[in-house]
Amino acid sequence: MKALKTPVYAALLIACCLVLTGFRKDSLTGRKIIDEYLSRHGLTSKIEKIKMVTLDSRGNVDTKEVLRLFLEDETHAQYSLLRFLNPENIRGVALLSKQREEEEYEQVLYMPALEQLRKISGSGQKGYFMGSDFAYEDLLPENPERYEYKRGLNDYLEGAECYTITAKPVDDSIGSNTGYAKRDIWISQEDYTILKIDFFTTENQLLKTLRFTQFKMVVGKEGATLASRAEMTHHLKDTTSMIAVTRGIYQKADIKHFFNEESLRNWKTEYDEQIRDILDQSN
Repeated sequence: MKALKTPVYAALLIACCLVLTGFRKDSLTGRKIIDEYLSRHGLTSKIEKIKMVTLDSRGNVDTKEVLRLFLEDETHAQYSLLRFLNPENIRGVALLSKQREEEEYEQVLYMPALEQLRKISGSGQKGYFMGSDFAYEDLLPENPERYEYKRGLNDYLEGAECYTITAKPVDDSIGSNTGYAKRDIWISQEDYTILKIDFFTTENQLLKTLRFTQFKMVVGKEGATLASRAEMTHHLKDTTSMIAVTRGIYQKADIKHFFNEESLRNWKTEYDEQIRDILDQSN
């Protein structure tokens, strides 16, 4: 009887191993998948006009128009700028973010009504940005040196076969400055685009879900795609914030002069003209 049972046990063991590995036939680690995502879709620069729409639990809608700029320079330092264009009462409010190699991100918020620059650092990056469901830290690019990535079971999301990865801070110093104990990330196996991110609290409660849709090819980098729409749902507040790209142009590097505090304080009409001329190239 023992001899007869052995093949059965072996088959069960193999089946369990296949389930636990998500039937995957490759040896890609979570970190390698993230690196491939960054390699394929990372850009040196972008200029976008976006709509930021927030829907509260009562159905009230708040709409803002935002200029979004990004640059990675020759030293791989990364800069990003969000500057509000409308409504008029917040025009000129701007968030400048910088990352140099292994240093912590620097974020500075400029409030023109107060003529003040406010540094957003450490645990302050957990706060929510301008009444939206996006925290300051959500607006920063993925930094693989600050997280450990554990690959999970393969999964399907709206018909797309996906890698699943759990991202956790590499140490307590980083963990204390984030609002999330972990993030679960779905990445398309076909083209390595991120389709969904679930954000969890330290009590392992699902806090928010971010979905990316309406992907478009990037002119200027072969194989790169960007989502034209990102929708963040806050499950505890029952609110939703959506970002939609209305115009964009990419891989235009001559924009470094926008990423400094002096530009925030003294934004010039000629800056708007320069940006308009660059965006006109996308038509």
